[in-house]
Amino acid sequence: MRRSAIAAGLLCLAVALPGVAQQPPQPAVVCGPRTALLEALERQFGEVPRAAGRLQGAPLPLIAELVVAADGSWTLITTDPSGRSCIQIGGAMWTERDAPDAAPAGRGGR
Repeated sequence: MRRSAIAAGLLCLAVALPGVAQQPPQPAVVCGPRTALLEALERQFGEVPRAAGRLQGAPLPLIAELVVAADGSWTLITTDPSGRSCIQIGGAMWTERDAPDAAPAGRGGR
């Protein structure tokens, strides 16, 4: 009886572990004072603020800010009312596009 319980447990582990092992690692959240974070992004990657906007539906009034370097590297940060900013995501190959024509009244607006 004990041997079959051990075998059943090992079988469950064998089935469950491959799914766990395939999970991508979660990046650490990097947060700090906005000015210090922006200074570090400029110093390390040459990224400077390019665009910002207020997030809708967030539990706190958060500002999302995009910082971009000339080589196309970019980072999206959010900043809360206390001035604490957190890196949310980053990437490469950022390109600028011309702004689309304004949508006619009542279409596509918020």
